[in-house]
Amino acid sequence: MPACAKKTIKKTTETPKIRAPHYIISGGQIQLKESKKIVRSDEDLGAVPSAVYKEMGKMKSRNLKINRDSDIGCPQCNKIFYTSCLEHPLFWVPNKIDRRVKGPYTHKTLPAQFFRVSDEGHKGQGVRAIRDIPTGLVFGPYEGIKTKVEDCKNPDYSWDIEVNGLKLAVDAKEKGNWLSLVNSPDYKRDGNIAPFQHKGEMYYLVKKPVKKGEELLVWYGDAFGRRLARWRKQAEKEQQ
Repeated sequence: MPACAKKTIKKTTETPKIRAPHYIISGGQIQLKESKKIVRSDEDLGAVPSAVYKEMGKMKSRNLKINRDSDIGCPQCNKIFYTSCLEHPLFWVPNKIDRRVKGPYTHKTLPAQFFRVSDEGHKGQGVRAIRDIPTGLVFGPYEGIKTKVEDCKNPDYSWDIEVNGLKLAVDAKEKGNWLSLVNSPDYKRDGNIAPFQHKGEMYYLVKKPVKKGEELLVWYGDAFGRRLARWRKQAEKEQQ
């Protein structure tokens, strides 16, 4: 953090700091709650590390340039934070490999406590929730082979990132994890996942509550959307 930024850090006043905070799932979203106030209806995800909690709620001044590789935007508050919003915190679910699972790498990396691979996806194979999924969960990073954007051979399976001024593509066609199975909706407004870059990697944020049985959908960008529209029109013609 730049030295000049020390005087511009603001704390959110809507949600005061609490003692012994835990991440919980309540009301369809991730929340923070004092450990002794957790009730049976709350799903406790564990304690918030003290070092993490200390930095939460530090809002970035609008006078400072946004660092899209490290700053965190809160879609509900429409504000930028250095780490996370206090009122709408993020719970990061790290990538793991379950070697007991038979099948491709995409299946081995799927967080089975939340999702299943489905052959009834929006565009064929996809990912569906096996339970209600709250807003605020973050999955990732999106795995793949990093190449220069102009050298990327599979743009439909790739995300573009910028690291130290260098534009790269993360191509998941051959080396992707389960996130590469998430399909795109027909229209941007129908997506329930928001992609974002953080520290040189791409992550998926649950931006809308996902009900049990619903499919995860992420908008892959306007260029992909235009190709999707052409494919949809072609399919409609073939059905006539």
